[in-house]
Amino acid sequence: MRRPLSALLDRAHIRYRSLTARGLGALYTIMLIGFLAYLTQQSVAQLLAIWTG
Repeated sequence: MRRPLSALLDRAHIRYRSLTARGLGALYTIMLIGFLAYLTQQSVAQLLAIWTG
């Protein structure tokens, strides 16, 4: 029989790990969106430079 405190700590640790994974996923998504926006901004600027040439 395990002590209730260790079981509580294990549960809290699992919850913390899932929250951390979710936070990292959100961070990667934000970074990916920012990178894509940067790429499209660069390509749009290049297209405008070519068109206005």
